[in-house]
Amino acid sequence: MTALRADGTIWNPAAGESEEGRALDRMPARRLFAFAWQDDHGPDALYRPESDVLLIG
Repeated sequence: MTALRADGTIWNPAAGESEEGRALDRMPARRLFAFAWQDDHGPDALYRPESDVLLIG
């Protein structure tokens, strides 16, 4: 298993917990991915319910 050293402790990246009991908050990854996708592909790259068409640029 890979461990990360940061902030004065060792972290388990899979669990998001440190050796001393601290825990990381989860990020809303799906939402972040959607914004990154739209930034790269333009505002018409995401599904729009009114069009019933999925546009991928």
